[in-house]
Amino acid sequence: LKILGSQIEINNAANSENIATFTQNAGASLYYNNHLLFATISGGVKISGGLTTTIASINNTDYTLATTDHIIIFTNLSAGRTLTLPTAQATSGRMVIVKEKDGYASANNITIATEGSETIDGNSTATLSTNKGTIRLVSDGTNWLII
Repeated sequence: LKILGSQIEINNAANSENIATFTQNAGASLYYNNHLLFATISGGVKISGGLTTTIASINNTDYTLATTDHIIIFTNLSAGRTLTLPTAQATSGRMVIVKEKDGYASANNITIATEGSETIDGNSTATLSTNKGTIRLVSDGTNWLII
């Protein structure tokens, strides 16, 4: 651990590799094997390398989005199914991707609904009815938008 004025560095004592840097009013950087993985930058975040996210595989049932979900993949649809999104007011900026994997959505639509009175692109629901189709959504803090 080094404190250099307004900056704190965390290093691996065994080999001096930089692990993390925190700078007052400038953000944070995380490293692995001296390679930058993640940094806060003006107006956002920089990720170097791949991004891993959560995938929920939903086998022929209705589903309510969990707080840890990002990608929802519906499989083996034999009936129409509903995905319920949490209130948009509590999840500003959250992005969700909904995918139908096996090619049954035209016969067995996936209805995307909200748990409150918010809308999805101005409508009470959205429908995924394209075989192997995808819908991407984002919360604007008031409603859900299809992007």
